[in-house]
Amino acid sequence: MKIFIILRFTLILLLFAVNTPDIFCQGDTYRIFFKNKGSDVFEPGSNLYNETLQGISERALQRRLKTRNESNIISIEDAPVSKLYLNEIENAGGKILAVVKWENYCVAYFKNESDVKNLNNLDFIKYYQTTSSEFKLLNYESPKTLKLHQKESLLSKISITAEDTTINKYGAIQNVMAMIRIPEVHSLGISGKGALIGFLDSGFRPDSLSVLRNLQILDEYDFIYRDSKTSNQQFDHPQQDHHGTQVLSIAVANKPEFYLGAAPEASVALAKTENLHYERKIEEDWFYEGVEWLEALGVDVINASLGYFNFDSLQTSYIFDDLTGNKAITSRAVNKAAERGVLFIVAAGNNGPGTETINTPADADSVLAVGSVNFDKNVSRFSSRGGDALQRKRPHLSAQGGGVLVVNPNNDESLFISGGTSLSSPVISGAAALIISAFPEIKPYELKDILFKSADNYPEQNNVTGYGIPDIYRAVTNYGIYISPPVIYSIHHFRRVLAKVKYIEPISEVSLFVQFYGSGFFDEFRMIYGGDNYFFAELPINSFKMKNAYAYITAKSESKSRRMPIYEDSLFPISPENLDIVPFGLTLHNDRIRYVETAGSFVYPSIIPRFSRSINLITYSDSNSEVRVYANDLLGKEIFKKIIDNPGIGIIETEIPTNDLLSGIYTIRVISSGRNETIKFIIY
Repeated sequence: MKIFIILRFTLILLLFAVNTPDIFCQGDTYRIFFKNKGSDVFEPGSNLYNETLQGISERALQRRLKTRNESNIISIEDAPVSKLYLNEIENAGGKILAVVKWENYCVAYFKNESDVKNLNNLDFIKYYQTTSSEFKLLNYESPKTLKLHQKESLLSKISITAEDTTINKYGAIQNVMAMIRIPEVHSLGISGKGALIGFLDSGFRPDSLSVLRNLQILDEYDFIYRDSKTSNQQFDHPQQDHHGTQVLSIAVANKPEFYLGAAPEASVALAKTENLHYERKIEEDWFYEGVEWLEALGVDVINASLGYFNFDSLQTSYIFDDLTGNKAITSRAVNKAAERGVLFIVAAGNNGPGTETINTPADADSVLAVGSVNFDKNVSRFSSRGGDALQRKRPHLSAQGGGVLVVNPNNDESLFISGGTSLSSPVISGAAALIISAFPEIKPYELKDILFKSADNYPEQNNVTGYGIPDIYRAVTNYGIYISPPVIYSIHHFRRVLAKVKYIEPISEVSLFVQFYGSGFFDEFRMIYGGDNYFFAELPINSFKMKNAYAYITAKSESKSRRMPIYEDSLFPISPENLDIVPFGLTLHNDRIRYVETAGSFVYPSIIPRFSRSINLITYSDSNSEVRVYANDLLGKEIFKKIIDNPGIGIIETEIPTNDLLSGIYTIRVISSGRNETIKFIIY
């Protein structure tokens, strides 16, 4: 593996470079706000209502139910901007560049200033403004102070002085993941599977990297060029898609021993909204548009390793007093998405070490803003500090963003050292996806709460690292009973089903409920503790009738209970075929779990707790001759005896009572024609 160390770089971008699209070289762009969503009424059954509903995925509707009732699951805000109005804008000489439905406006480019005057003749327009000006949807008091910060382009923000790091079992980001206990969470079988993360960034090139080759991409869209390609295009800056690719890799890379991200089996949706050729306010409109698109797809988490404060010449920059949580375009987008059940995670900014240096949307009312620490858990010098204009503390959490080895989109085998809150934000986004994967029903405010409570500064929050560095393993195990996806494998004439169960309280009972083919009810199998948080049960192969069975697992503690899968109409299949199923993060290498008899006859379960009612002996007869069964303790005392006359040819199952036996090792002898087998079982 090649590692290129880049200490610091600065790129000077020419605003009107030869290879830059000429859309902004002449004319101007305008935000055009509309008075309504058209003439159609918005009510259940209307065309506008149905069109709105069709534009939101079922996954998004289900996620919205975490924060809304069915009666208000959609609103007029969700209705699309009127196509008639957009057509009229184009007829007036405008080129549509962005459409924001929650605020009911579009962004249009007019090459000739004279064409803009045509807008005054359109009675459905509320007002319009240049995108370079301040967003004026609401009225605000005049600012009292003016605090300007040195402008930094996105490219300069993602590279800092190199720091030493160690490449270990998680590859190049071992310390990044270990700092918040991601490996322990993975060991519970939690991989991010089932969670959907949305990314807003400058572009993405997952196909070029083996660490992202198996990535599950639900959808992607380029809001700058209005197409479905988020990797570099003809007029893009050469490094346009680098930043997003690096952010994406930290969250979801899946190449063990080289680069293993926080949530390697999570699905993603990719929105390209940031243009590296300039820093202009229209990028905030694309950001907002991207948020709406991601929300409608059904993302659980949105990561934005982007921030806005200063803009190019003639563009109205923010001042500190603008950071009120709901004024900036991006902050409003964050809050609207959070209202609909999305957990929105953003980078705090790289303008430290001064106070009051955060960017927007890190000030948003409903955001989770992330600061950066170094390898040694000390705050990174560049990490922006809070609070915001209302003196609310920022950031909320911190993760390693200093001295991080990042992937090189131009070379699949090379890494280089970089840093920024851009890199700490996806660590937390990936961690949040893990918790959602473990507890799909969790509400975003509950998720934020357990993340905050797991952090090392909690309950105190400061303006440097927030609540501190979270402990994701603690967050998972404190929230509720966790039941892992099942491990399923064959052992003699059985299919063993094994799952990890973990909670802060002792687990009192775990059961596997199985519906075999042709059965109208579920058989209950008590799952036996096998150490290392594993519980297992064994199902006789002959019960399957050569067809899949379907099952669920329940677990109970003193105060809680849980089902896996969590939804009543969901089951997982158990195949009778001799195929091992081992989900990500789980293992079959525990000796107590892998206890397998070498004789032809065997018992199940072979390891049981004291006071268990019985075990079952499975043996066979191949000549219809007498079969004798004896059970003894280690001193030779006989505890069970059974003689089976004329058993026929085939499998024989015998129940052996154990409720009166002490802890220890016991033997069972099976004597039949030409056979004399000894089998062990353990009571603990």
